[in-house]
Amino acid sequence: MYTNIIGRDVAALRPWLFTWGELGLIQICGKNAASLQAVVDACKAIPGHMGVVRLQDFVINTDVIVLSTPEIAGLPYVISGLVAAGGLAAALSTADGLLLAIANALSHDIYYKMIIPLRSGARYVVVSVILAVVVAAIYFLLPGASPVAGIAWRWLLLGGLAIVLLIVGMFWPRSTEVARRLIVARVLLLFVAIAAAATASTRPSDILAMVGWAFSLAMAGNFPALVMGIWWKRTTTAAAICGIIAGFGLCVFYLLVTRYFPGFGVRYAGMTSLLNPITGAPLVDIAKAMALPNAMENFPTLAHPLANKVGWFNLNNINCGLLGMPLGFLVIYVVSLFTKAPSAEMQAFVDEIRKPRGRTILEEKTI
Repeated sequence: MYTNIIGRDVAALRPWLFTWGELGLIQICGKNAASLQAVVDACKAIPGHMGVVRLQDFVINTDVIVLSTPEIAGLPYVISGLVAAGGLAAALSTADGLLLAIANALSHDIYYKMIIPLRSGARYVVVSVILAVVVAAIYFLLPGASPVAGIAWRWLLLGGLAIVLLIVGMFWPRSTEVARRLIVARVLLLFVAIAAAATASTRPSDILAMVGWAFSLAMAGNFPALVMGIWWKRTTTAAAICGIIAGFGLCVFYLLVTRYFPGFGVRYAGMTSLLNPITGAPLVDIAKAMALPNAMENFPTLAHPLANKVGWFNLNNINCGLLGMPLGFLVIYVVSLFTKAPSAEMQAFVDEIRKPRGRTILEEKTI
């Protein structure tokens, strides 16, 4: 793409540029490439411009790179529509699989395995705590200067309805256990979908950064428990839970502070400026940025001059998993030593699943 555009005379630009420029997705010389005349006028307005598209003159939205490839190759415009449909289909198929997995995990592992075995009083306490957290989130998101404040109320009202249906499904006296579990699973599916849509609509970053955050969070929260659970028989359930909470919590803390609370991170968490990977110089003057008025009140926007420019050990927030993972391993190891060891049967089970050609552990029940 760049070899076909950079260095080309402004008057000889390809027509496909203007299709996307009209939508504001391609800019040349600082203006939307809506037409050839608009591009020529924008470049002439730059003093000393030679009439040739330079690298600094060309800006393209990352989503357009794939969509515009068929047109660049001379294929009909309808092919771009098919490419977009394919990408949308892939995204939806991945999203619905994750939604089903999350909803079923919450309904089975949280509701059926943890809440249902509790006594009635304890069950009501747990549900009340969950409701309190939801209400606190609504109170936090609606009135403040949050990036989702303008749209969150619509999603949160639907989320509140989902919680009400969840409570009805849990405690409806005439429903059977199977019916209650099904209702809880479907309501949680709705609630998770609403929460995901509300988060995605804020567009906190580009898709690559968000995917990187997801993998970092999984690396910090899940990886230590999985590895220790398989390769160290002394690992206990309590230790795995504590390790997940510690690793995931540190990763979330680092991600949020470096992105939305950099002033807090510098002042109270000992964070320093990230370094230029080429020159090794600090990316920002922390003392100068912290001296600005309201240096601690830029929440939660990316307007703070230190946003995404501070951290620990020169790690970007996308690499927060490198901090959470060692902590998870350490917490699991320490807590396991101070808790009761797993049963001999469980340790034998762990030994058996390590063998690639071992006997079958889980067999389907037959009549």
